[in-house]
Amino acid sequence: MPSWNIHTGLVEHVLAPGDAATLGIRDANLFLFGNLVPDIYVGYMAPDVSHTLRYIDTHYGQPTHIPVPEVGRFWDDWVAPAIPQGGVDDVVLGAWAHLLADNRYNACVRTFNEARSIPSGERTRIAKQGDFDLFGHSLGISSTVEVTPALVAAAARFPQYAVEAADVARAAAADRAIVEAARRPPERTTYELLPRDLIQEVFDSVVAETRAGLAAYTAALREAGFDPSAPAPELPLHRPDLWVGPEPAIRFAGDPQAGAAVNDPVEGAGAHAR
Repeated sequence: MPSWNIHTGLVEHVLAPGDAATLGIRDANLFLFGNLVPDIYVGYMAPDVSHTLRYIDTHYGQPTHIPVPEVGRFWDDWVAPAIPQGGVDDVVLGAWAHLLADNRYNACVRTFNEARSIPSGERTRIAKQGDFDLFGHSLGISSTVEVTPALVAAAARFPQYAVEAADVARAAAADRAIVEAARRPPERTTYELLPRDLIQEVFDSVVAETRAGLAAYTAALREAGFDPSAPAPELPLHRPDLWVGPEPAIRFAGDPQAGAAVNDPVEGAGAHAR
């Protein structure tokens, strides 16, 4: 999956100056946070969160190396059903955008590796993430999540699972650290697995796809008789019964692939959503 500096760069390019409202985004801060949400309870990007969830639940991706999230299922579960009722908030749209980016990048990496018989494993994962981080340094990102009452409220009402207020703050702190690190010189200056041009090509494609998806969403809202700039209605919550695991320090103690999809527990094991 791309690093948060790439997800942040995607947000900044999707919401070019003056474009947020035309794409149905009312609060860019909420949309930015939504672009981080699927990773929060994986337990890797924000390692101090209160609990963890299965990758297959947060990302709609099968537990394999380089999983490819089924972004269309997320849209069908949480976005499309809300359109006839007035739509969703910017956190939900951001989460969809995150999964779209993960889908396109991971599918690209899979194809690239298979064509060259590059095996999956820790060495390949580290090389891939290092290349993503290096590319993220080149984007000149500056946006960080601001913890506001509106954000905390929207996070608590995320329709698939609640993001607790304390974890909103923890994720925001992790986000700030990543953006600050992106302003410093990168740890390495050469791409080890993926060519920079390939990462850029996928980046540009994801920006275009995200903008097209948001434009189609706003058009669907208008067709249903709603103003895309109006606040999203607070619809009844029908959350699934998800497996809930302990905090990352316990669940992934000593695991070099903390939060990886391959660490998902078997169906039905462990605690469940509270």
